[in-house]
Amino acid sequence: MLSNLPPNLTKMIVILLDKSDMCALARTSKHLYNATVPHLYKHLKIRMPCKNILSGIRDFF
Repeated sequence: MLSNLPPNLTKMIVILLDKSDMCALARTSKHLYNATVPHLYKHLKIRMPCKNILSGIRDFF
């Protein structure tokens, strides 16, 4: 679940969702993943398995 992800990662996902209205644009976890993860790596320098992030995002919806 999303709650299992680090708080800063969760916060960044929410910020990105809010700013770009990704909820309306991305109905699949793949689209959401492609839209957010590059930003997460760039801004937070997160080093965790991609599947964990994708799983957390999928569970969020």
